[in-house]
Amino acid sequence: MKRIIISEDEKKDILSKYTDNIDKSLLLYLRRNFPVSTVTLFDDIKMKKLTIEDKWYTVEDNKSYLTKKLKLEVQDVFPSLSEQLLVKTIRYFLDLILTSDY
Repeated sequence: MKRIIISEDEKKDILSKYTDNIDKSLLLYLRRNFPVSTVTLFDDIKMKKLTIEDKWYTVEDNKSYLTKKLKLEVQDVFPSLSEQLLVKTIRYFLDLILTSDY
């Protein structure tokens, strides 16, 4: 698997689609409760992994699955947020992981 390298403009473009459509308290909760680490594989391939319930998940290949899984994890903690706002914030969190040196 090769990692795609994107430019700074592309990173800004990806993250700009979430402007004003995220909940900052949920984002903070996600950052604090779901640790992210970078694992270096052979040939200097770096993969970002997210921990959910003491299990590691690769972010690059599982964005849709992780969105659903995280939604199930946080919807009881933030019952007043709409489903759309939950999903947008979770997607922003995952894109933030993928586009930055988290």
